[in-house]
Amino acid sequence: MHVMFAEAFLVFGCGYNGVNHQGNLGSTKSQILSDISYYQNNYDYLAVVDFDHGIGRSDYLHYFHPEWGPPFNEEFHYMFEDDNGTIWGPHYQQQPHPEHGVYDTDIWPLVQDNKIVFAFINTCMSAKLTSQTGNPSIGQGYLDAYWPTIPARYEGMPYAWTHRLVKDKSMQGFNVARHISIDGYNDPDCRPQVYIGFPYGSASLMQRIPYDEGTNIYQYWVSQFFGHALYEGRSVNQALKEASLDTWSKSFEESPLQGDGFTAYWWPDMEGEGSTMAVYGNGNIFLKNYEPHFVSTPVVAGPDEGYASVPYEFSACSIDPSGHDVRYTFNWGDGSENVTGWYDSGEVVTMSHSWSSDNVYYVKVKAQCDQGLWSSWSSLHPIAIGDFPILTVDACSIQHGTLWVPLWIDDEYVGSTPYSCYVSGGSSHKIEVLDDLYVHVFQYYYYGSYSYNNPITLSITSDKTVTAYYYSYY
Repeated sequence: MHVMFAEAFLVFGCGYNGVNHQGNLGSTKSQILSDISYYQNNYDYLAVVDFDHGIGRSDYLHYFHPEWGPPFNEEFHYMFEDDNGTIWGPHYQQQPHPEHGVYDTDIWPLVQDNKIVFAFINTCMSAKLTSQTGNPSIGQGYLDAYWPTIPARYEGMPYAWTHRLVKDKSMQGFNVARHISIDGYNDPDCRPQVYIGFPYGSASLMQRIPYDEGTNIYQYWVSQFFGHALYEGRSVNQALKEASLDTWSKSFEESPLQGDGFTAYWWPDMEGEGSTMAVYGNGNIFLKNYEPHFVSTPVVAGPDEGYASVPYEFSACSIDPSGHDVRYTFNWGDGSENVTGWYDSGEVVTMSHSWSSDNVYYVKVKAQCDQGLWSSWSSLHPIAIGDFPILTVDACSIQHGTLWVPLWIDDEYVGSTPYSCYVSGGSSHKIEVLDDLYVHVFQYYYYGSYSYNNPITLSITSDKTVTAYYYSYY
């Protein structure tokens, strides 16, 4: 694993796979969000490491969201920046470009539940729990309903990456399915997620801690932390403790990062007192060789086409890292489901099904270990019963070529572009890709003309290719 001191998205799957966006053309908002979506859909072990500027902005017009309704201006949201930055110009002459922030509202719709997540967001206010526009007594970024079109909703980076609200475990109503422990170091919860960030100012990698008198710079502590966590296979909490002992001869809770002595410093002359590092969730998880009671999202295989009343065989395979037995639920897309018996972890399971009428059906499978925990549903596997046209959806950027962005067909998430599947011929289909209204415009080319809509609705009578072209305004 490589720890990069900029936007670095590091993903743990079978072995390690990482993407670094440090100082290159790939560090654009659309590509960062595309990577988040891709890895969320293809891996169960995920880590995000980000060293960047941030805090948040209220001058960003976020995209239309099906639960929120139309865009809502002047709403404060926490964010970190892409490589272009939210302020441009010689010597930062206050030329705002909020569209280059990667916001909590951009992230959380892409993040799936039941993933093993380690998020280390070294950005100012990345762990702040109240917003400037929300009700601070309620907690993390809660936004009251904006009558009549926008219901109450949540914001904040911890919620974006975990889908759980930060709360003290001792408080009435704490539910681990909806809440993440406010003290993942001393009082961790039992879910396989941990979030590390700064409720106020974040540390510069090159500053000495304690500020201006410490014998070691912050980068030394960061290197020690990841060294213990990855090379020595320590838990997150053990690595926090041992890195602090190495750096300051103090345990983590007694170190400047948690106790007294940490002042965030930003060159050339800005200081932020009262900064501490927050650890939310379960600090007992391991970044290496982590074995929770967890079962991976099944890998599904089967035919793409067939005929009515003929049985077709589908296979599924899932892994429980602790070696527990696994069973599967097959959802056939026609309102019926079948549950298998128990199988060894990693064993390929097959099941047959027939459909009574011509249509395009979407098969999905989820797995359960014998400890009771369920995986996420697999990606949809379409099978065309009868003769139907093929829809192909691509996305590309003028600057960066092919983009792997989330795709919805008929309001169902089906995967990332490029994507091909059978669709019902002669009927209308709603096609939607990840939208970023402020930075890009989407042009779908079809039938010899352009459409500037996202989503679009097409009546498809034959094989058709639709492409979303991303054009930067700048």
